[in-house]
Amino acid sequence: FHPSKVDSTRLLKMAVTHDLCESLAGDVTPFCDPSLVNSKEEREDQAMRAIQKVVGDPLGEELYGLWREYEDQQTTEALLCKDIDKFEMVVQAYEYEKEHLLLRGEVAEADEEDAKAPIAESNNGDDNDKAKSKDVRPDVRRG
Repeated sequence: FHPSKVDSTRLLKMAVTHDLCESLAGDVTPFCDPSLVNSKEEREDQAMRAIQKVVGDPLGEELYGLWREYEDQQTTEALLCKDIDKFEMVVQAYEYEKEHLLLRGEVAEADEEDAKAPIAESNNGDDNDKAKSKDVRPDVRRG
């Protein structure tokens, strides 16, 4: 894809339209529940029809057409948009992993004092032991 062959305005509109659609219909991957995968296109079509209705035509028609173009994957912009969407997903997963996951060695070194959430000790139902418990959650039992 030579940059001179890509309509960057169309590509940007397509990417935003695709993300807007997913925000309403849900982002379904091949690893999701099969019923979600099977109904993906129908739910996205409904979402795009709702968007079209809200914004009105001619913009609604244009956005629906951009979504359809993305789904059909027949243009340079659609192919590039899908590649960018996949790349963004990989970057997002990498950033999440970097921020939230510990390496095996770090997990082995972590102890109870490093934990962010308090850990409840068993009190075998004795309310007098609650004062000794590290569980600071409110008691929500109903009597």
